[in-house]
Amino acid sequence: MISMISKIERGESVPTITTVWKLANGLKITLNALSGDAESGYAVKSIAEMTPLIDTDGRFQLYNIFPFSPLDGIQVFYGRFNAGYHYQPSMFIHESSRKEYCIVFEGELDVVIGSNTYHMEAGCGIDFDSHEEHGYINNGQSDALVCFLLI
Repeated sequence: MISMISKIERGESVPTITTVWKLANGLKITLNALSGDAESGYAVKSIAEMTPLIDTDGRFQLYNIFPFSPLDGIQVFYGRFNAGYHYQPSMFIHESSRKEYCIVFEGELDVVIGSNTYHMEAGCGIDFDSHEEHGYINNGQSDALVCFLLI
């Protein structure tokens, strides 16, 4: 792990979203703190002014709308899954939260939790234990726009 962090620091390696998330969780800091974004008491948030975390092939973008705060323990993300994208590296587990809410606003998304798959269309949401292994698959023909709330 130290070798990997050293390569990232020297610019010899670009971390995946999963790696960045693990680093932030391990350090007990926000994803924004890792990217150098300043935090203030409150602000209007716009993805147009944010740099998303982009997965390896650029087909999944994740915007950290409201970063994790140890004061309230809540994080809010806006995600775009391009059509045909499968997000299941080794399945996701969030160590800093206990509950995940996923709401699909546009398109469709399969949410894989353990060995179960739940098909979510626009206007649907699901909540589950964020410690369970989970992943996301967009088998649809269009991008899926999703909001994630982790508490």
